Amino acid sequence: MTWWNAKDIKKRINPSKGKKPWNFNLTKETNNGIKKISLANKGKHMSPETEFKKGHIPKNKGKSSKITLVCKYCKKIFKKWKGGTHCSRKCYVLDKNKYIAIRDSKKSDEIKQKIGKGNKGKKKPFLSERNKLEKYKMYGNKNPAKRLEVRKKIKEKRKYQKNVYESKIEKKFQKILEINKIDFKKHKYISDIEHSYQCDILIKPNIVIECDGIYYHNFPYGNKIDHIRTKEMREKGYIVFRFWEHEINNNIQKCINEVLEEIK
Repeated sequence: MTWWNAKDIKKRINPSKGKKPWNFNLTKETNNGIKKISLANKGKHMSPETEFKKGHIPKNKGKSSKITLVCKYCKKIFKKWKGGTHCSRKCYVLDKNKYIAIRDSKKSDEIKQKIGKGNKGKKKPFLSERNKLEKYKMYGNKNPAKRLEVRKKIKEKRKYQKNVYESKIEKKFQKILEINKIDFKKHKYISDIEHSYQCDILIKPNIVIECDGIYYHNFPYGNKIDHIRTKEMREKGYIVFRFWEHEINNNIQKCINEVLEEIK
């Protein structure tokens, strides 16, 4: 392996650097080659489009395209080719820091009252016009009776809507049921309770299995709607099993044994 000096590396990167050009210190008096080139080009001019014509005045002569502006921070008058708000980068940074300091500082009650008065009667643009139209189409324009009708229609459609997404723990539980040769249905709609929904797994006639993710189902307390549905199903005669994500991942055999005991 060869090691290169800094000078050698520079030569390799730009080999022509430092070399004198071929016509260095040569004139038509001293060199025949240059004399021939100058004689060949004698009397030749540029094309009529590009050559300079006598008496021609350029359009931008004496004119400046710079705009006169006032700095937002130091109030200094300055000129720029394009528009701007600050005379220098320093002024821009200082002005930005000043704004951030004011914004982040705790607002007094007087300032809050002033802001409230200023915003009074103004509508906040949370939704675009297109989103507003879609929202009104779906729920009705400030009509509670129409909203209820639309919501009922949506619920009816969701009864027959297939749930394509399946979580990892659901798939894991389904595989174990298949190994144990247990017939089951995925995402069966349970309509005979008030808060009807599609359960994760249903084993006929009345065994419901729910695979609850730690984050989505709020471990260790559980979601409010989960408790309501579990209570309603048990009142209707369903046997409900709810298994947490860590229970299925760490000891799935224990979970399946509980289900098998109930089937037998």
